[in-house]
Amino acid sequence: MMRRHLAGLILVLLAAAVAATAEAQERQARIAYLTGGDLASRAGWLDAFRAELEGMGLKEGRNYTLELRGAQGRFERLPQLAEELLRGKPDVLVASTTPGALAAKAATTSVPVVFVAIADPIGVGLVGNLGRPEANVTGVSNSVVELTAKRLEVLAEVLPAARRVAVLVNTDDQNAGLQIAQAKKAAENLGIALDPILTLRESRDIAPAIAAARRAGAGAALRLVDPQGAVLRSETARLALQGRLPVMFAFREDAEAGGLASYGTNQADLYRRAASFVQRILAGAAPRDLPVEQPSKFEFVVNQKTARSLGIPLSDALLMRADDLID
Repeated sequence: MMRRHLAGLILVLLAAAVAATAEAQERQARIAYLTGGDLASRAGWLDAFRAELEGMGLKEGRNYTLELRGAQGRFERLPQLAEELLRGKPDVLVASTTPGALAAKAATTSVPVVFVAIADPIGVGLVGNLGRPEANVTGVSNSVVELTAKRLEVLAEVLPAARRVAVLVNTDDQNAGLQIAQAKKAAENLGIALDPILTLRESRDIAPAIAAARRAGAGAALRLVDPQGAVLRSETARLALQGRLPVMFAFREDAEAGGLASYGTNQADLYRRAASFVQRILAGAAPRDLPVEQPSKFEFVVNQKTARSLGIPLSDALLMRADDLID
């Protein structure tokens, strides 16, 4: 009888162990994503994020779920959206745009936060040290502020006759002042008048801003980076071409949408790097042990069709320097 009792007990314990193992294997990690912009304009970047995770053996729907929230430029909604995501008890919270990352950091001190494509993580207070981030926050920078001067330099090469350059900027963004300061310093060195500085917060601002730039005699414009940039990129490029105002943008997607040119980081690559952070955290790494990554590769993209439409000649030397040509 004792042997039968022990045998039964062993079977029960084995069944429980098998069930526990199956449950652990079937448990899907929860990944949350928060942005101050909109989700539609970031669909391609999120696809790159998913593809990178799949390449590391994590497939959406099988190994993890991904819950998304976008504030669509209404930054006051971010704390509420962050709280909604945290109620789902995510294992990792991924945040893009500076307002989105700051809202994520403010909302939790326990859930790991991985920011992606943030201009100045130290300057805006996300981390105190790039090499050893604080507590639960780490991620990938996009060096937007530092690249502002370089974009103006490239624009001066593309359009050497443009001695007055307008600035298109969302002054609500935390990085606007830093970008403007960089642009002013570069403009002084290049002998360019950086004027007028025009605000783009929403769609209805674009046409008046382009008209104002033309009235002021600007030969070109520099589009600074902000969370609404991706939302407004197509309309900005279209209306700039219609108003015959050459615009230098930051990202290849801007040039693909019809902008004259772009110089900056590849955003899809940064989302892939963010995926590697997520994978390591899910495997047990602590955010404070993962140094913030800064990009080392930048790309110069030229839209030749837009250049022809605007009557802008592009030298062979300039075209050879471009990483990609759109025609």
